[in-house]
Amino acid sequence: MFHQHQEYVGLLANNSLKTLHDVDSVVSCARQCESYTQCRGFSFSANNHQCDIKDSLPDCSTGDFHLPASDEVYYQHHDQPCTRSELSLQGLPTLQSTNYAGYDYSPRAIDGNKQTRWLSHTCSHTLLNTYGGWWMVDMKRTYCIRKVIIYNRSDVCCKEKLYGSVIRVGMDSNRANPECGSGVTMIQINSSPIIEMPCDICGRYLSVHIPDTAPKALHICELLAYVDECQTHTALPSCAAIKHACYSGGSGTYEIDPDGPNNGVEPFTVQCDMETGTTIIGHNDEADFETPRGFESPGSHVKEIVYQASIPQIAALTDVSTHCEQYIKYKCYATVVLSKGTWFVWWVSRDGDPMYNWGSVPTGTAACTCSLESEGCETGGICNCITNDKVWRSDEGVLYDKSKLPVTKIHSGDTGEAGESFVYTWHVEVFRMKQGDTLRKYFCRKTRSKYD
Repeated sequence: MFHQHQEYVGLLANNSLKTLHDVDSVVSCARQCESYTQCRGFSFSANNHQCDIKDSLPDCSTGDFHLPASDEVYYQHHDQPCTRSELSLQGLPTLQSTNYAGYDYSPRAIDGNKQTRWLSHTCSHTLLNTYGGWWMVDMKRTYCIRKVIIYNRSDVCCKEKLYGSVIRVGMDSNRANPECGSGVTMIQINSSPIIEMPCDICGRYLSVHIPDTAPKALHICELLAYVDECQTHTALPSCAAIKHACYSGGSGTYEIDPDGPNNGVEPFTVQCDMETGTTIIGHNDEADFETPRGFESPGSHVKEIVYQASIPQIAALTDVSTHCEQYIKYKCYATVVLSKGTWFVWWVSRDGDPMYNWGSVPTGTAACTCSLESEGCETGGICNCITNDKVWRSDEGVLYDKSKLPVTKIHSGDTGEAGESFVYTWHVEVFRMKQGDTLRKYFCRKTRSKYD
């Protein structure tokens, strides 16, 4: 992912955000840079395994280049922080736990009217004397919320009812989402009816909750949500992009749009592993599948894999991903993957091509993963499942060719002869994609001739 270019050397900035010791590689140093929103670059010393996290970049055209040749210096430049802008919430679906006086007041919290007196008839309101009241808006897409402002009532009565209220943001429509910061304090309530609450969580649903420790109503005269200007009204292209835009967002379901708004495929939801920025797309057969009996001819049984996104959507995602993988396994007992040059089992690519590279074998090579290993396959051939005896074996591995993935079908056979009453299973794991770094790499070129 990060490549050393000896002809390019960067300038060390004077102000290090953090210095880390015993860092094993430049990749590990880069990962440390990614974990700090203030990081604008980093340097890694191969001599002493020191990683310096930088909060600014020097001007490449000036300064003295005096780094030891053994040091690897990389600068990663985050896009400059976007201006935070208000997300338009008017007209979006809202709900609240109860409705005061039997009316649906929940849309009033985002009607654009910032009057803070109850008699202005612009505030939402739940029933009195109830526990754990809440209000929620469905933003329809995933946004990384940076700040929420609540306009509280300014009447002599009731402004204190907002005490302890918290904001939750996430992908759970039932509101079981992470909280943003701490609850509203009495200092905030007494200082101003305009209460600002910091947030740094991505999600589709934003809700306000009052504590269930005492019965009281929840009222909101207006709620404003702020996001980075460069991310408004659009779903981000991948889980890696969401991870970089919003570091505190946890793993879960997110909406992405790999080819951008109003272009190509529609946005769709995926599972995001935010520890690694990996995008995961599940399908209908993630567990072992028992091949039915009665299919003797090669590939005569066909199992179609149906994903949680369309093939065009997945293809668009692979286009912005540097690494894609899918685990595949065939477990055999008195049946074969390959016999006397005839393939009984194969997978089909997203373009409909039959594929005989079973496991981690390069595309275009008809063999199984064990053929690449130093000890070879158990039975001496190019696959483990070729002897048709009553011994449990398996052929498995990870497919990496993103131009062929994901697996759309599995063809299997050799299950039709009399007495073949054994279990034949195959398993295809979820499809995983890792997008390349969304940070741009910058190098300052050293002008001395030996580096040209």
